[in-house]
Amino acid sequence: MPWKPRGDEWEPFPSLGGLFCGWMEANLVIPDGNLAGHPFRVTDSQYAHFWHLFRLNPDAEYDPMDSVANNESRAAVYTTSVFSRAKGSGRSPLLGAASWAAALGPVLFGGWDEDGQPIGLPHPNPWVQIMGYSQKSTKNLWSSLMLTADRDMGAAALMDRDDISIGRSQVILPNGIMEFVTASPGSLEGNRVTFGVIEESGYMLPANSGIEVAAVLERNRQKTGGKIVQISNAYVPGQQSVMESAHDYVKAHAAGKVRGNLSVYWDHREFPPDTNIHDEDSLRKGLKYVYQDSTWVPIESIINTFYDTRTPIASSRRFFGNQITAAVDAWISNPEWGACKRDDVTVLPEEPITLGFDGSIRDDSTALVGCRVSDGHLFLLGVWEKPFGKDGIGWEVDREDVDATLASAFDSYNVVGMFADQAHWSDRVDVWRKLYGQKLKVSSGSSVNPMYFAMNRNLMVITALDRFLQATLAKELSHDGNIIMEQHILNCRRRISRSGIQIAKEYPSSPNKIDVAMAAMLAYECTATVRREFKPKVQGRIFRINQ
Repeated sequence: MPWKPRGDEWEPFPSLGGLFCGWMEANLVIPDGNLAGHPFRVTDSQYAHFWHLFRLNPDAEYDPMDSVANNESRAAVYTTSVFSRAKGSGRSPLLGAASWAAALGPVLFGGWDEDGQPIGLPHPNPWVQIMGYSQKSTKNLWSSLMLTADRDMGAAALMDRDDISIGRSQVILPNGIMEFVTASPGSLEGNRVTFGVIEESGYMLPANSGIEVAAVLERNRQKTGGKIVQISNAYVPGQQSVMESAHDYVKAHAAGKVRGNLSVYWDHREFPPDTNIHDEDSLRKGLKYVYQDSTWVPIESIINTFYDTRTPIASSRRFFGNQITAAVDAWISNPEWGACKRDDVTVLPEEPITLGFDGSIRDDSTALVGCRVSDGHLFLLGVWEKPFGKDGIGWEVDREDVDATLASAFDSYNVVGMFADQAHWSDRVDVWRKLYGQKLKVSSGSSVNPMYFAMNRNLMVITALDRFLQATLAKELSHDGNIIMEQHILNCRRRISRSGIQIAKEYPSSPNKIDVAMAAMLAYECTATVRREFKPKVQGRIFRINQ
């Protein structure tokens, strides 16, 4: 029998999340504070997270004679989730409780009941692992886990159970185990983990073997059809943490760069882009948004922390605003770029626009970006990127497709200028000049081709980069919210030279590309040139260029 919707607003799709959360509330207690010992309560936002994590395919079929892993692979939509919340949001108590539910509660799909609702089954051989980058990092979660099921505090989970043995770092179950681990990757290989919790995945880095440990956990999970939950504050971009890796995967999938179904549920809540931390009312509103239904958090005390000069603002943004801000040497931060997003804008065919082009052949990306002259609104017209994995072997950009995309741009819009980085593409740019040069109103200053932008002239590039940066900070430009453009902008790192600040990838062979950012800069610089030379005037809703 397939799933039958009940029409509940909480149930837009079938899930075991309700049964999972219900088990926690019926069998566990609040671990500490004034309400310690009271029945455990899952907030609405926490409930929504598990509803997504345990989302089911509505046409899934259960075969009692098949393996757990096969049944789960058919039924489960997500295998991993990231629960990213600000400091003090109750992440550790929640995942401590969830670990018990994963060990003893309804965690597996068992078919549909007579009403078309999912049946939840306990795992026959649960193996729950809680891991972090150090023993200290898992201490709070393990402590919460112990207290939520404390018999002396009234927890029903272990009442009348003499078949469960609790130790300092392990819980021995009748047919399974719960444990926290910080061991080397080699010692964890082969464990048949059914539910894994990665504590502070934003701190799990290559330097502390965090990436290797997380990879081992993922391989172990695949054998059992289990799930992994990452919990953390916001990560620092560029550190290559486990959390950042998960976010990169989600963004790459959204951009169409990854095959297959999305397997990670990304649940991150941070300051809205328009939060002004220097305005107390705006800061208070932003904090209330971030903490949502974590009503126990002292908002006013956190506001005081923001204004305490002993606390770096960047730290407050990360820990209390949960903002994925920027690497130390980032050119533009996530909040700065996010504040310029205007995805409701439509660029009309008759409105003057400029184009920016940055090209490559094999490894780096090739990008074409448009910019509306009237307000500096940037929009991605095309990007060609080397695919991941085997699909990228021998890949080269499809130059004919680039030609077709450019032709479409000239056909669809009133293009009045175009700047291009001609490296590797000078022959094509020369052809474009012959095809479209008569339409262009401005020149880059090159005596060879008005489209050529001299990327080898440091002062010229530095001036253009600074113009783009200042326009971003002052919100004098906007963008369409395209995720690939965002990735490339945030990948840019500041590099100080004798002439000024330039940008580059974090290191030369980094897979994190910046070519769309360069194309956006060229498009905006071309727009600045048009404004400077022609001073466009508005007629109705449309800016006109004086001839």
